[in-house]
Amino acid sequence: MRRPAHASPLSRAGSPHRRQSQRPEKNRKDISARRTMSVRSMMTDDKEIDNNRGTGVRRRDDGVNGGVNGAVNGETKRMAEGARNGTETNTALYNGGEDGGEARVIADAASMGGVGVGSDEISEPTPTERDAFAADFSAAFSMPASPLPFKLPPLSPAQIKALEGGERIQEQKNMRREGKGYVVMDVKASEDNVWDVLLDFASYPNNIPTVRTMTMFTNTRIKLPYTAESEVPPDFLNGKLAQLKYGLPSVTRAKFVLSKFRLNIAAIHKYRPHPKGHYMVFTLDPANTNMVLKSAKGVWHTQPTGRAGYTRVWLLCEVKVSRALPPFITDYAARRAMPRATQWLRPCVEAASQLWLREPGGEETREGEDDGGEKVEGYNEDQ
Repeated sequence: MRRPAHASPLSRAGSPHRRQSQRPEKNRKDISARRTMSVRSMMTDDKEIDNNRGTGVRRRDDGVNGGVNGAVNGETKRMAEGARNGTETNTALYNGGEDGGEARVIADAASMGGVGVGSDEISEPTPTERDAFAADFSAAFSMPASPLPFKLPPLSPAQIKALEGGERIQEQKNMRREGKGYVVMDVKASEDNVWDVLLDFASYPNNIPTVRTMTMFTNTRIKLPYTAESEVPPDFLNGKLAQLKYGLPSVTRAKFVLSKFRLNIAAIHKYRPHPKGHYMVFTLDPANTNMVLKSAKGVWHTQPTGRAGYTRVWLLCEVKVSRALPPFITDYAARRAMPRATQWLRPCVEAASQLWLREPGGEETREGEDDGGEKVEGYNEDQ
């Protein structure tokens, strides 16, 4: 019997072409299986990386919190160990595996936002969150004091000697249209005694000869005239509602009736404690600015003298007037007004200071200072 042409021994055993066509199919299955195992391995490694990184983060946070609470050494060690574990796992995955390229990509992605792949970053003493927190905490209490919002004029040795001798120094410059001036003196009293008198606005009519009456107002709308505010009730002035004390910042609005001509002047006083000396800035109320007096500003400032029992008191003034006002009037007013604004303070402060030292039954008197014929009235110790 003749065999068919296609039934040759080679056909029964399988031709080389057929064997070659079957091998790729088998290879594809093997490759697919290996890829499946590789993916599972990478997923397992990825999960292990996340677990290690999470452990490192948790331990790092524990170290930070423990450092804040005082247990710095132990918790910082735990944080470093957790970070080292996560780094070693990332490094192993980065270098190992059949498919090194894909493993490196996964390792790089897993290490984003955490500790770097290289172990050199851990061996270096890098600052931690605890260090940053401690630095911020210490810096908050070691910051230098802010400078004063004004500059004091320099005093010559002769002027300082005159102040120590009880004299009062006064200077003014360009008091024609826009001018500045100051008065400085040493008073025999402590700084708190000086501010007790300066902040006692209710006693201004008794302490300052040119002040006839005084009315205090609320300070809810500083940019508006004082007429938009409400008068403060008498109980406020008696101290039941107010806190106008030494060392306590305050803002005060008050209207004063001055001299026999009954001039109404309203001012805003801002008192601020400061390490370099307390100060109080007073500005003219918007209701008092007009075509003649454009603006006016003054500063009371206390300064230590280096002499026990004495305080240096400054009064700085700035004024801007209209061109329609003759210059000699401005200059004359400055020479008269600046002494009157300060001559009352020394006797009042020194008398108030002596009240704390006076024995029961004793009497204290003070001499009045005059400028242009006016004398300071006697101090009323009942205030």
